[in-house]
Amino acid sequence: MFVNRNYCLLLGLLVLALASCSRQSQQPTPTSDYRFDLAVEPEPAAVGQTVLLVTLIGPDDTPIDEAQVSARGDMTHAGMTPSFGEGEPEGEGRYRIPYVWTMGGDWLVTLHAVLPDGQEIEQTFDLAVSSGG
Repeated sequence: MFVNRNYCLLLGLLVLALASCSRQSQQPTPTSDYRFDLAVEPEPAAVGQTVLLVTLIGPDDTPIDEAQVSARGDMTHAGMTPSFGEGEPEGEGRYRIPYVWTMGGDWLVTLHAVLPDGQEIEQTFDLAVSSGG
């Protein structure tokens, strides 16, 4: 009886631990009333040099200029080094971020902006990158 009780307790703890490790869908989730629109050029995303095309939009749907925009890409599996890029402003809320995909697979791209008033915002996107060929 003692072994069965401990086994059930251990099994329950394992189930809870596994449930807490599951990755929820990383749909674009702005941290404020600001949001990013993201496109990749060329499309679809493939290993190698690319450009992230980012538009930063304010709460009243107006484009936001003069922000510092950057990107961080992390593969969804552990052990990979993240990739980074800095935005180059183009006007009308648009920013170009030269970027390199280091390998194919599922990526989480987090866009970060420091607004002209110092406020910081982030939004994360899921992207699938092909191995090319």
